[in-house]
Amino acid sequence: MSVYNDFIKLLDKHNICYIVRGREIQFTCLWHKDSRPSASFNLDKKVFICFACGAKGTLRDIIMKLNGTVEDAKDNNKQNIVDKISLLFKKENEKHKQIEVLNTNILENFKTRNYDYLLKRGFEKDILIEFNIGFDNKTSRITIPIFDEKNRLRAIFGRRIIDNDSPKYIPLLPKKNFKKSHVLFGLNKIDLNDNIGILVEGHLDVIRAFQCGFRNTMAIQGSNISDEQVCLILKRFDKLIIAMDNDNAGERATRKIIDKIKRSIILYKFKYCSQDIKDIGEMNSDQIQYGIDNKEIIA
Repeated sequence: MSVYNDFIKLLDKHNICYIVRGREIQFTCLWHKDSRPSASFNLDKKVFICFACGAKGTLRDIIMKLNGTVEDAKDNNKQNIVDKISLLFKKENEKHKQIEVLNTNILENFKTRNYDYLLKRGFEKDILIEFNIGFDNKTSRITIPIFDEKNRLRAIFGRRIIDNDSPKYIPLLPKKNFKKSHVLFGLNKIDLNDNIGILVEGHLDVIRAFQCGFRNTMAIQGSNISDEQVCLILKRFDKLIIAMDNDNAGERATRKIIDKIKRSIILYKFKYCSQDIKDIGEMNSDQIQYGIDNKEIIA
């Protein structure tokens, strides 16, 4: 009965009108001007939904909406993590003296637009040009330039276009000293006014999402999130939708991300519309929108 009592006390404390109907508690919605109880909280599932405006979430969302105490706690923890990681980041940069930045003119060496592989996969030429995707004739690989959050060219990776035993990605430039764990691919293109980000694994996931209109997407470039990437996220976003690959490895990656930042930011898990879809790189705009609309808040 603790959930019932806690919820009733919360509503009473803030003078919220409510009606108890079995295992459901109907209350006036906090997300729109509600003249009668349009929202319903399920005591068994511990979630609510408003049948008027569509708002939904957990008890934590209601608490945050009413008094901000949870949000204040998150902000304090978020800042502590940012400060700690920023200090480590600074020491790492001092250790290597200077971040290596490539001259963007070097992209001219990979200006061949051999897009057949990507066009067959449904990518559009305009979005490939926007991301400066090129081709390396020496390795017969697609080239993907990596820019950091300050829009500095930090590296160029080559992606294979033939399924074989060779590595899917290889560094073309620089050959060493670049740590992809220090960069979130796509972050430099996200509008500064966006306070919610979508986190994916790979470069092509980001490019597909941008093509479909979801221009707040960034990639950790693998399945392991680093402390530096956590810092970059917390500096920019208040909310994060985790959309790792739709497989066991992606599930493990999701749990690691949650463990690292669950008390510092509002987290959601992307909802895939089908088990047959591997990642966002295979999806269309409607499928991505479904995953966002049906995202699950992580308590």
